[in-house]
Amino acid sequence: MQKRYYNRRYLRIDPKRLEFIKKRKRTFIILGVVGAVFVLLFAGNYGAWGIIKRQLLIAQLNRQIKREEAKIDSLRQEIQLLKTDSAYIEKVAREEFYMVGKNEKLFIFQEKK
Repeated sequence: MQKRYYNRRYLRIDPKRLEFIKKRKRTFIILGVVGAVFVLLFAGNYGAWGIIKRQLLIAQLNRQIKREEAKIDSLRQEIQLLKTDSAYIEKVAREEFYMVGKNEKLFIFQEKK
């Protein structure tokens, strides 16, 4: 005797049709899982791709902070030298402001064009 399959409304369903429905259901579940993984990886700022981009930005900003801190340290050293070292003050005055001492002459040469 052949087994008969019925749905919820007690309609007879062909076994081949029932197998097709099961395969289709399985396909939709797999597509749903793949879609959810895709959304988790790439969607918005909280996906894996967004998190990676933020970590790269944080690393870049940390490098920039280190460069700026190094500049600050060198400027602090220069301030300290300008406050205490008269030889450094004289050097800065000669190089940046073209100042000369007593009985000295300054020659400025122009480059040929």
